[in-house]
Amino acid sequence: PNSRQGKSNKRAGINENLAREILELHTLSIDGGYSQADIIEFAKALTGWRVAGLNPWPKAEPPGAAKFHTAFHEPGTRTIMTRRFPPGQEVQGKNIIKWLANHSETAGHIARKLAVHFISDAPPPSAVSKLKTVFLSTRGNLKSLYETLLEMEETWAPDIRKFKTPWEWAISMFRYVGAQLGPNFSTIEMCEQLGQPLWQPGSPAGWPDVAEDWATADNMVRRINFAYTFTNHMFAAAGQNRPPAKRTFGLDLVFTEATRPTSFSSKEADDLMLYFMSPEFLYR
Repeated sequence: PNSRQGKSNKRAGINENLAREILELHTLSIDGGYSQADIIEFAKALTGWRVAGLNPWPKAEPPGAAKFHTAFHEPGTRTIMTRRFPPGQEVQGKNIIKWLANHSETAGHIARKLAVHFISDAPPPSAVSKLKTVFLSTRGNLKSLYETLLEMEETWAPDIRKFKTPWEWAISMFRYVGAQLGPNFSTIEMCEQLGQPLWQPGSPAGWPDVAEDWATADNMVRRINFAYTFTNHMFAAAGQNRPPAKRTFGLDLVFTEATRPTSFSSKEADDLMLYFMSPEFLYR
């Protein structure tokens, strides 16, 4: 409101949502220790940054380009979590983001997100601690974090597993049987049928990453219907040119005695559908 443009436009304001999302989702986390006042201060520091192509002004820049315009920047010193950032127009916002990116709370947040996604819904504290240490020592070098993740013994513990998201589950079916996506197959329709429409999560936080959000009655019904359609279409397309299902798909090598039946039914597609809905296949 105190920028040059804001003084001539009483409707001018700040983008608190953007500031909150950066703090809550991408850096410190919701428990990062910031207040509503810090969100407002950060939002003021971000003023001036605009995206070309969203409105008639500015016309000179290509659509999608990020550009800083001094006339829209809120002047003044910003104080965030007791840390002061002097006036500096576009540099002010950049300095705050650099400070947030290297904050210990950010390191812990990113470490936990990686551990939850790749190891377990409740990852071992030692795994999170190792990843956090690497984040801080490398200033957030993601390659180093991924290497650490691959080398940690916690990642490969046999008693730890993750429930597959709809997308992971569907792709693992295609990989398992070596199926090719035909010209009439729509990935977008597949995602919608499974309850995870492509690039359309319900919030800026993205898709859920834990079993309790995906292992629901509704989602299981969606998977049963998809597995039934998928297996029947696959066997219909194969016709008579296929060996027995057990030898084709190596089921005896993948599933435990508790899941494996003593004999196959008369319809191979039904056997395979049941395997796709078994605990061994639903988890990775």
